[in-house]
Amino acid sequence: MCKRGSIEIVEAWREVKIPERCERLDLTTHVADHAGGDRGARALAEAIRHHPSLVEVDLSGHGIGDEGARELADALRSNTVLKILDLYRNHIGDEGARAIADALLVNATLTRVDLSWNMLGADAARALARASAGSRTLTWLSLAYNALGDDGAGALGPALMTNDALEHLDVAGCNVGELGS
Repeated sequence: MCKRGSIEIVEAWREVKIPERCERLDLTTHVADHAGGDRGARALAEAIRHHPSLVEVDLSGHGIGDEGARELADALRSNTVLKILDLYRNHIGDEGARAIADALLVNATLTRVDLSWNMLGADAARALARASAGSRTLTWLSLAYNALGDDGAGALGPALMTNDALEHLDVAGCNVGELGS
């Protein structure tokens, strides 16, 4: 497991260098001063785009918004080894989630994505439903504690019916009433 001390962060997140031998990168933070935000996401996206061995990236608590999510999504389109992406407790909204959903449609290696505790709404749920319905590798998706509501949950239902690969979908705390369940 590579942690913050084993990577090189250059000039306040302008560039990130991850050792080639690193397979799991855990940059989870609970300290705002350590968060890379969108700038950090951009630098990390560039670093993981063609990384030869990185299978897991945890960027929980980094303050990543839609711009950073778009950068990460762009990297996912060309990355062929990453299996787990954890973006728990960031600031990603519907636009960033749509970018990640679009990347999931072409990425053939991601099996687990955590977008819990972000700022996702029904539009994000619709995009992720479309992506999960088209994915044959995604087995685990957490959207917990987002404002998906009944509309978002209603969009996810049909995706579950068409995707044999998805084994776990977490929508706890998503303001889903009887209409969406």
